[in-house]
Amino acid sequence: MFRTLNLKPLAILFVCAFSAPTLLFGQSDEQPATNWRVRRAQVESEWIDDLKQLGTWCEENGLQEQMQETYQWYLHRDPERTYIFLPGEEGFAPAGEGITGQWQSQMDELRRQHAARILELARQAAAEDAGTDAFRFLNEVLYYDPDHEAVREMLGHRKTDEGWRVASDRIRSKVENRKKQVLMDWPAGSWVSVNSPHFNISSQAGEEATIELARKLERWHGVWRQMFFEFWSRPANVRRWIE
Repeated sequence: MFRTLNLKPLAILFVCAFSAPTLLFGQSDEQPATNWRVRRAQVESEWIDDLKQLGTWCEENGLQEQMQETYQWYLHRDPERTYIFLPGEEGFAPAGEGITGQWQSQMDELRRQHAARILELARQAAAEDAGTDAFRFLNEVLYYDPDHEAVREMLGHRKTDEGWRVASDRIRSKVENRKKQVLMDWPAGSWVSVNSPHFNISSQAGEEATIELARKLERWHGVWRQMFFEFWSRPANVRRWIE
């Protein structure tokens, strides 16, 4: 089963659920591999306590809307599922003033603290050569702390005046007025070419629609990179990034 859940504008969460057969083997001297899904789920206890405390503070100060938003940051994690987070371009929004600004500042700080816990898991996973899990954890760090500069640099993001540049944001397009599309036999001026970091698209659907397709393809490429890390990188690379 494969389904998509929208949690926040910062990220899209993709969930893959699967069941594995039970296999019986003889005794072995090798240590069993760490189940990083279970380890990740165990980290939630401190996060839940933090959210409860902030939620109680909101209730005491009459901030019902903020209390609900606080609790929405908790996601029940199923150890048998793989969770994938795609970092966005935006960082933390300004906290503002007044009591709602106080809540925003506290919420942002709790997110940074939780991101630090996940980054520590990434370090541990990388040290055990669990590159896939470590790489996923790095992406999740940015869901909670979108301004974590070190992790942004590890994942190849670049900071600009408008925010963070990721693959889906580096897209160029032009109308081909002087060039015929030989493969499709399209005359000059009837098609556009759109180039993104991982795709080159020729299209007669119009510039806006083709750019949107490129953005979606880049996001799916981000999913692919996390699901099939071993196809394009090695655990030693993640370990080197973190070190």
